[in-house]
Amino acid sequence: MRSRRAAGLQRPPIKLLMGLQSGVALLVSAAFLTEGKVAGYSALLGALAALIPNFYFILKAFTFSGARAAPRMVSAMQKGAGGKLVLTAVIFAVVFIFVKPINIAALTFTFVVLVLVSATAPWLISRTPQR
Repeated sequence: MRSRRAAGLQRPPIKLLMGLQSGVALLVSAAFLTEGKVAGYSALLGALAALIPNFYFILKAFTFSGARAAPRMVSAMQKGAGGKLVLTAVIFAVVFIFVKPINIAALTFTFVVLVLVSATAPWLISRTPQR
């Protein structure tokens, strides 16, 4: 028996992805806060260095939908990826120039964890059973 869902691609669960990334950011930052204030805010800054550019990309990349909008979708994704890279570099530059003292390990670890969450979350979410 055929499903009642319409054929074709479905929009990714953007709110779920953003919520998952934000939740992991808060958990990791809170864990580092137990090591001290500097580690806590360093982890939070690492989280922001990952989240802000990623949210920018999401806003840019999912502006358009439909087959007729394919060229605009590609352009928006390219602009989003470029903007994400620039934002990441600017945020790290601002942090390294203006924030003293900083815990590099907490900053880097949190950033890497969130990049990995961002890369794997769509796969994990797509494998969860649908109701």
